[in-house]
Amino acid sequence: MALSVKDGHALATFRKAAVVTHKILKHSFVRLLEDAFDQAKSITHEEIATHVDECCEHPSKVNIKSPQGHYESCYFPIVQSGGKYDIRPSASTNGETLSDDVIIISLGVRYNFHCANMARTFFVDPVESVRLNYSILLELRRECLAVMLAGRCVGSVAETANRFIRQRCPHLLKFLPKNFGFGLGLDFRESSLIMNAKNQRKFAQNMVFNLAIGFHDLELTDMQKADAQGSIRKLSKYSMLIADTVLIQSGDEPPDIVTKHSVEWKDVSYFINEKNDKDIMPPQGIFIL
Repeated sequence: MALSVKDGHALATFRKAAVVTHKILKHSFVRLLEDAFDQAKSITHEEIATHVDECCEHPSKVNIKSPQGHYESCYFPIVQSGGKYDIRPSASTNGETLSDDVIIISLGVRYNFHCANMARTFFVDPVESVRLNYSILLELRRECLAVMLAGRCVGSVAETANRFIRQRCPHLLKFLPKNFGFGLGLDFRESSLIMNAKNQRKFAQNMVFNLAIGFHDLELTDMQKADAQGSIRKLSKYSMLIADTVLIQSGDEPPDIVTKHSVEWKDVSYFINEKNDKDIMPPQGIFIL
């Protein structure tokens, strides 16, 4: 337990790692993504991940002003799209071409030996059922964060997630993962702090966790895609993942999410294939490139 609780110096280092991780997502990955859409440019998952990986090692490549110190990737960034998804931490990036449908990016930066991690899902021309499932994922995330309090069991996150989905939308229960993240430290993944239902260890102030909330291989039926535009019409399954670096606070104070990139629908959804009918407006919250 003593090593899991971080001192002030370690916490400051985690925060700096988190800031750099967020900035690389914003200034490296998102820019590559939007350039690919805007210019109809073909680029592979591996090419994107390689660029992001280089930025993790050298943040100055994308003009990020960062503290002096040693930077490296916690792992080779994971980029997924096109219907083949794995939301486990052990997932890997393949060499297939980026598809403009549902795109998941996971990356982590180690700064002076302390790791931060985050993942986001981006949606291109999403249909209504995808938006609704993402809104449920955001609710689930809020429920999980609410129990990440000093003195509560680490396993309460998984218990809360399963209870919420069972009560709110039981048809999604089979798409939930068994683990909802893990403790972060000098080791990227602290094996004694896996957030599953069996873990009876307690959250304590100044612990650091990677909270990972997702649905794996959600079904996308022909009926749900009836009015779809773009590549999402080709999908029969898709996944979604949100992961963040979270610091446990004292008492009943809510945890501090230190990887700040927005998870709101308007900031992760793109509408790039308009219908011909001029009277049909793009859904609210989706911007056109």
